[in-house]
Amino acid sequence: YLWNAEKEIFYHCYHTDTEQNGVAHWARANGWMFMAQADLLDVLPENYQGRDEVLEIFQDQAEGIARWQSENGLWHQLLDKNDSYLETSASAMFVFGLAKGVNRGWINQDYSYVADTGWEGVLSNIDDNGNVHKICVGTGIMPALSFYYKRPVESNIPMGEGPVIRAGVEIIKMKKYHELPARAKYDRIINEAKEKK
Repeated sequence: YLWNAEKEIFYHCYHTDTEQNGVAHWARANGWMFMAQADLLDVLPENYQGRDEVLEIFQDQAEGIARWQSENGLWHQLLDKNDSYLETSASAMFVFGLAKGVNRGWINQDYSYVADTGWEGVLSNIDDNGNVHKICVGTGIMPALSFYYKRPVESNIPMGEGPVIRAGVEIIKMKKYHELPARAKYDRIINEAKEKK
């Protein structure tokens, strides 16, 4: 119900009464989905029935996440709306999932480029004292995109700090894109994803 196959990202909600999707592809909702799938894949046995389906969804979302990344590595509050602000918590969630996916071999190692670039973006919102900035506050479901555009941002709130720590742990373990041998690099994966926009 939540998956948008064309954009390769999730809607924030699905209304069962009207059988319609919500209006927003909210970044942090997508971040929660991506992190949850990564955590689930990490504990499900390889032969568990349904694991392959979770892996396929994770891989499809990884492609969508790469597609919607901004130039500075961060992702927008509304993933498909470049005029919405760049947001830290969702970006950290995506970095975590991408890095973990590369580390576990669930996705192509080219995604280390997306994770590296995302991590640089996340670091740009952390000051010298370790304060994490530009975290969207708690956000409920609303029928107007303007609600998502206007959500305030704060510093040092748990929904941002936790993902930043988790992303950092996976980034430390990940082989960096620039360290990969030339034959292992396929920039076309990133470029093809961006061309779908």
